[in-house]
Amino acid sequence: MEFKEFTKEEFLDTLLPYEYLHQYSNNQLKFEIVLKNLAKQAKPFGITGVKSYYSAYVKDTKQKDKKIHEQAGNITDFTGCDFELATGEWVAGDCGVYKINRFGDEEIACNHPITIKERLRNIDTGMVKLKISFSENYRWTDIIVAKSIIASSSKIVDLSDRGVSVTSESSKSLVKFLNDLEHYNYAEIPERRCCSRLGWIDGEGFAPYNDNLEFDGDVNLSHVFNAVKQEGSYDAWKTEITNICDYNYINKIVLGASFAAPLIKILGVNNFFVHLWADTETAKTVSIVSGASVWANPKVGKYIQTFNSTNVGKERFAEIANTLPVFFDELEIATDRQSFDREIYELSEGAGRLRGNKHGSTDRTSTWNTCFITTGEKPIISENSKGGAMNRIIEVHCTSKLIENGKDTCDVLYNNYGHAGKAYIRGIERREDINDVYKKYYKELETTLKTEKQTSIGAAILTGFNLASELIFDNKLILTVDEISKFLSSKEAMSVHARAYNYMIEFISRNSNKFTTVSANEIFGKLSDTECYIIKSIFDKMCEEQNYNPTAFLSWLATNGKLSKKSKNENTTRSRVNGVVTRCVAIHIDNNEVCIDEVEKVFNA
Repeated sequence: MEFKEFTKEEFLDTLLPYEYLHQYSNNQLKFEIVLKNLAKQAKPFGITGVKSYYSAYVKDTKQKDKKIHEQAGNITDFTGCDFELATGEWVAGDCGVYKINRFGDEEIACNHPITIKERLRNIDTGMVKLKISFSENYRWTDIIVAKSIIASSSKIVDLSDRGVSVTSESSKSLVKFLNDLEHYNYAEIPERRCCSRLGWIDGEGFAPYNDNLEFDGDVNLSHVFNAVKQEGSYDAWKTEITNICDYNYINKIVLGASFAAPLIKILGVNNFFVHLWADTETAKTVSIVSGASVWANPKVGKYIQTFNSTNVGKERFAEIANTLPVFFDELEIATDRQSFDREIYELSEGAGRLRGNKHGSTDRTSTWNTCFITTGEKPIISENSKGGAMNRIIEVHCTSKLIENGKDTCDVLYNNYGHAGKAYIRGIERREDINDVYKKYYKELETTLKTEKQTSIGAAILTGFNLASELIFDNKLILTVDEISKFLSSKEAMSVHARAYNYMIEFISRNSNKFTTVSANEIFGKLSDTECYIIKSIFDKMCEEQNYNPTAFLSWLATNGKLSKKSKNENTTRSRVNGVVTRCVAIHIDNNEVCIDEVEKVFNA
């Protein structure tokens, strides 16, 4: 640590050594080191008692502050603070904030400058927070805190973690000072509207492109909000994006989904997933980096997040992104498939769970209108995923490399990003034909016999990309219906019961030796050329292992004429298996060969 040197005259005739020492008054270790060094410097001059001189300096400075405040009607007088507020009986200067109580004693609220800079009112919740500004060693720091924090002597102590000098002893005085400060200056303290999310804000435009809005959301996720900004060269970004779209059209689908996110609320379509999956070395992460670079710093951990978080964590990220796309890299497929399908379903529903709080009421339910763009080495969906979850996902199997040189592309996109998002929003804010463009693509996709929800997702991606092409790329990049439709699932593939039926035919074929009375092992039922009788308990077990609902599946079999025989009041029948009358499910297998072809068609689609 370097020390400033002082002369004998400066020790005796000026305040310079003591002002220098006072800079370290909020750092006990540095203060003691500097004090010891000053004492060492002063000793050859025959000067002792540097610490006593410093104490006198502090006392005189406080008296001076008090006199100045009394003459000025008690206002804040902080170096480096460009505004003043009335303080009532409190003296607020560079030595901190204090007052003389009715017993004539000094009551310290804070031993460094602290003041209220702004009042923030959340446009969604109506909650009021205050922007507190405080100075340590003449360096000012702003923090945003709820009013409930500075209204409680027990809660305000938590601000010590943020750098505020407050203890259990001084907390009551600091609470009183800050509340007095707001009370005396309510009209003078500027009030701003704030938000805790990105994207469309009713009556306010699009955050963060509205300079009048300030973020006051979850501090732990503020890096997501702060990542949405412009950096580097817009032209360099456009050149690189054009190159990767020309290299592999799947990159256009990723970009189209990214541009579609702010349209979801406008178009009224469902939230959806676009999932890239492939083995390593296909540059799928770099591809979603390109999608994130439209809006923000695309580095993983900045705007792009990993899927390694709790359900609540993913909900909060979705709530902050709100109408901007959400990116999850390296999605791991859950062991509990049914639970994982439910998580996908809930995220795509666009609303968090209803949760209670410690006050006996419920917290505000978080909502979002967006798309989720994810990567992984495996598919999200499986053969037994529920149709509701499948219908919300476009799954893209990347069979070839997506980016020619991933490192070079990342170097460009990590240094040039965010310009396109702002230009795109400014462009679509002036458009009145967005719904017409969407309807045009929806009509074209309808001819491909996809499900209604899959068609709407595809149309939204086409709308987003081709609007961006017009607004940003001079129509030089086009995403076609054929390019997107090959990744949309058919109505047949979406039917969970049709897939269950095809699986059942495969199950019978693979276990044909167990449908005979001469089997030495367990018996599953009996089989002929035209029908198969499956023991009901075996049928139920097979369904449950594959997460199919046996009751719902049995009802579907009956409704669709897939049962060869059934009782009058139920969808099962009784038959003799291995000499014993047993309740069975009798399934048609007249078209077994066709069913196997259908299985291959469904699962290779």
